[in-house]
Amino acid sequence: MGGLTGYLCVVVLIVAAAVWRHRVERRYPWSVGASIVTFGIVSAAGALALVYGWKGALGNYLHGAGEANTYDDQGLYVLYMIHDFGPYFAWVPALASAFGLAYMAFRERLVSKVLGAGAGLMAAGLLLAVAVTGVPGLPFMIALGIFIAGIWLAVGRSAITQVEL
Repeated sequence: MGGLTGYLCVVVLIVAAAVWRHRVERRYPWSVGASIVTFGIVSAAGALALVYGWKGALGNYLHGAGEANTYDDQGLYVLYMIHDFGPYFAWVPALASAFGLAYMAFRERLVSKVLGAGAGLMAAGLLLAVAVTGVPGLPFMIALGIFIAGIWLAVGRSAITQVEL
């Protein structure tokens, strides 16, 4: 179930990146921030596709599973370690997307400054938390930021959401 749920997350991220590209990046081709958002989300989706594939593989190779005894305990340990932290640090590219929103707010003036400040502070805070604590999985919390930013853009009045005349 974990692998399937992860794959569904990957599909949602790719659809979100495609919609972003269609509705924002093409409308503002000069926007560096819009491109950063696209690349960050697509990169996170790619990394998540890998780690959720490994998550699914672990389920197949565990003792008692359909392909048990394919790997010894040391081989299973490697898959377990990838399974344990992979889904968390695969979100690191999404931090770039948050910085892209901050750039769009303060340099390009395409999204609200409150949204840009929140996104930038969250991304910087997560990177600082990794530096201070050494916990590489903290960037997964940017998923909450993406959810909040999506709602903000859906109901807000940023330049990128205004109808073209």
